Amino acid sequence: MGADICRQHCAIDFVNGTVIIMPLDRAASVCVNDSRIYSATPLTHGAFVLVGSKHLFQFVDPVTSQVSYTPIFVETF
Repeated sequence: MGADICRQHCAIDFVNGTVIIMPLDRAASVCVNDSRIYSATPLTHGAFVLVGSKHLFQFVDPVTSQVSYTPIFVETF
């Protein structure tokens, strides 16, 4: 699919008040704060998420964020 992205790469879900991310394919590279994850992992405010080898995002939790947020960059889908 390009840039090391699998057809079904990962899922982000809201479970019991927590946002989690999980890889959907064994070959799917997903990193949270520079650590590769292999199972459901909670996202905390400000966490960096790398999907594949080139798609970097920063998670902003509007519930816990008390300050205004200025993104480093924005990637649209």
